[in-house]
Amino acid sequence: MATVSVAGGAVHGADWSETAADGRRQSVVAHMCMQWDRVPLDWDLDVNLELELRSRRSRLQRHLSEGPHGFCSANTHPPRSTTLTLHNRRQTEEDQLYCQNHAAVQPSPDTGQEKFKNATQDLFELLERVQCSRLDDQRCVLPPYFSQTSREEIRPATGGNNDSQELLEETLRGAGPYPMIVLPPRGGYWVEDNDPPPTSQQPHQWRAKIETDDTAKCYRRFFLGREHLNFVGIDENLGPVLLSVKSENVANQDHTRLLLRLKTGTSHELLPSYGTSAPHTMAKLLNERLTVQSMQPVLCPRASQLIAAYDEHVLVAHFKFGVLYQRFGQTNEEQLFSNKCSSPAFDEFLGVLGQRIQLKDHKGYRGGLDTQFGQTGDEAIYQLYKEREIIFHVSTLLPYTDNDPQQLQRKRHIGNDIVAVVFQESNTPFSPDMIASHFLHAYIVVQAIEPNTPNTRYEIKVTARDDVPFFGPTLPSPPIFKKGPELKEFLLTKLINAENACYKAHKFAKLELRTRTSLLSSLCEELREKSKDFMGGEGGLSGGDPADTPKSESGPGTRFIDTVRKALIARVRNQGVPNENNNNTAKKTLSSGGISSETPTPTVIGRFISLFIFHFYSFFSFLFIK
Repeated sequence: MATVSVAGGAVHGADWSETAADGRRQSVVAHMCMQWDRVPLDWDLDVNLELELRSRRSRLQRHLSEGPHGFCSANTHPPRSTTLTLHNRRQTEEDQLYCQNHAAVQPSPDTGQEKFKNATQDLFELLERVQCSRLDDQRCVLPPYFSQTSREEIRPATGGNNDSQELLEETLRGAGPYPMIVLPPRGGYWVEDNDPPPTSQQPHQWRAKIETDDTAKCYRRFFLGREHLNFVGIDENLGPVLLSVKSENVANQDHTRLLLRLKTGTSHELLPSYGTSAPHTMAKLLNERLTVQSMQPVLCPRASQLIAAYDEHVLVAHFKFGVLYQRFGQTNEEQLFSNKCSSPAFDEFLGVLGQRIQLKDHKGYRGGLDTQFGQTGDEAIYQLYKEREIIFHVSTLLPYTDNDPQQLQRKRHIGNDIVAVVFQESNTPFSPDMIASHFLHAYIVVQAIEPNTPNTRYEIKVTARDDVPFFGPTLPSPPIFKKGPELKEFLLTKLINAENACYKAHKFAKLELRTRTSLLSSLCEELREKSKDFMGGEGGLSGGDPADTPKSESGPGTRFIDTVRKALIARVRNQGVPNENNNNTAKKTLSSGGISSETPTPTVIGRFISLFIFHFYSFFSFLFIK
């Protein structure tokens, strides 16, 4: 075997060829690892899987760099100062490597290098398939009422957010003053007041009224504690039906007050009385689509309390709102949530919203905040307003996490709110689609004017999604408030009405319809069962035959079986009569035969007849079953 001189020692020709092959193999492995690094993960949440796969890849690369025989390290390469000249010549029949002295080295087929290379490629393909399979298993599809965008529309939606950021940056490159709200290019939002405020100062004209469902308290106001009737029924198209009827005298004229509950909503009307009408006929006066033909009366104790609780389940007494702090020039979500500290102007505004509380001492509504271990911060803003508890998820009071640009500890609270307040310390634009959330539907943007001065004022703008109806109170003209109780009353009323209006949006309306349908079905079934039990279990609430026993098929045998079964039922009921009554009855004297009351009662004959009927019934039942 020919020997060649290399810097650092002498290497045999066969060993040198194996070293060169290992070098080529290492370059292939390095190239494959670089390609592996470029493989993106399609699921952002599976960070642990990515770290695990990369760890395995590094271990595999280290193993491959050691070679199949373990003698060549990763840094073992032929030095450039070699005195050997190698010529790689490809022959037609044989793939051989020649040295300068033409000492051909034929790679033996049993070296396993080709098999090892193929096994390496197969291993990488297997890892890639395992990765894709595990990621596909972890993918999920949200319900239709939550799916803001489909999985195919995720990339266009991300591009839309980038478009809004570019629009905000372009707005900031222009001359001020800047608009407080900039609508996204794709639309989908409305602004209550997008015009600049006029220079003339006009008196504020608005009324602080909390907008609620008027029909929610109608039953407690007009029916509860007064004489009225309730009826339940099932409609083929509209589902469960619950009707409350009450007669009233208004202006010396008889009227009928009707309160109809369906899964689509509650209707309330006061109509003149036109004689006596059936309950289902009166229900059709409020909804013409009803096809129910009969309704059963509700006759059970505490039915009014159950009905009142159902009607008032839509009334919300606890609210939670998000509060974001936007500095000048911030144009994306990460910047909003990454404001680590507050400012004097922001703290002054928080004092207007409510009082600062210590969470560990708080006993009221907490809105998902931790009041025991301090995992959601130590302080929060809380306010009790018109018998409603309000707590604010303030971004700067929630925990800040280093090395987390998304600040998920903050976003998991504010992103799950329905309405949020955006405080702007200085004049800067805000876009409602800056924050990616399935729940946030309305924003109230507040911009400070001359903060921390005796003349502190706040300008307010409102924006919401297109499917959210308008909510009051209406912004005055100009929409500028001085710091004081008037500003506080306006903001709290506006926030409560905004959340009540957001419940009518498309996504929340579907959730409400499903919840209302389930509650109404359960209530009607409970009232029907309690009325049946209260009336004896065999009562005629169904509107059909008095007996609740289903009718048998026609035929002489079946009619006979029904007769025997009724006789047995009557026999069982008669056995429940006290023995004293039977003894008193037996002591009566039979006037026809003059038989004394001391004559024994025919108990033996009765038992014989009962036993005969039982066996006869069993025999005929066996015949008809066969």
